[in-house]
Amino acid sequence: MQNISMLENDIADFTLKDKALLLVEDTLFNVLYATQLLEGWDAKVEVADNGERAVRMLQTNNYDLILMDLQIPVMDGYTATTRIREFNKITPIMALTASATSEVREKVLEAGMQDYIVKPFNPDDLIIKLKRYL
Repeated sequence: MQNISMLENDIADFTLKDKALLLVEDTLFNVLYATQLLEGWDAKVEVADNGERAVRMLQTNNYDLILMDLQIPVMDGYTATTRIREFNKITPIMALTASATSEVREKVLEAGMQDYIVKPFNPDDLIIKLKRYL
């Protein structure tokens, strides 16, 4: 029981104050949901609605972490990540995906992402992953 209460306190005290995140997502509902969560934890969130825009934003801005949808218009998340890794090997990138197959996980890692979270995601699961990389 003690571990559960420690986890609850950890989550209750969670903050992303002074953290800049890039959310790469084209579905309005997902943008609103994720932005509300992240801003509720005091993060500064910018949104790119396609992979090409995300690459351009990374060329001129610094982010502490990128949440990358895999199926986005113009340039998919895998390709966008590969392009980003050509000039930025440091910023953690976490895939947002509706599929948690081993094939997707393998492709995510091959593209240069550190991890993934399955949509729709539980806020507690997101916190655990964010804490790992921030």
